Amino acid sequence: MPFELPVGSRLQGLSNEGNTETWQLPGHTVQKPKLAIFKRVVPTFNQSSLKWSDPSYQFKVVQGVVDADGNPVRPLIQIGTEGIKFPMGGVDRAAAFDEALASFKDLVGKITADDILSQRFPRPASA
Repeated sequence: MPFELPVGSRLQGLSNEGNTETWQLPGHTVQKPKLAIFKRVVPTFNQSSLKWSDPSYQFKVVQGVVDADGNPVRPLIQIGTEGIKFPMGGVDRAAAFDEALASFKDLVGKITADDILSQRFPRPASA
């Protein structure tokens, strides 16, 4: 099974010399962002120490929460390989957290050791 994002996901941008990809997941809005962010550190060979650097691969799902007036609440919910962050308030905090957790579980269920070891980024599923 290929490492795929949900149908309708859109590439938002690249950074870090193409080693970080940010994807808008279905349901993303400016008020309530819904993103998947993937970051890799590609190994490099150090000529002086004659050793390879340690590669790494990280990803997280970011989900927005709003208050009773529809204004964004900070920080955004972040569930990823480096931990979890969430806001203290928001009218839909529990539902948004559940949705972000479901998105993270979905991605974890699709990624393989080969995807990580080859440092492949996911692609959106075709409709």
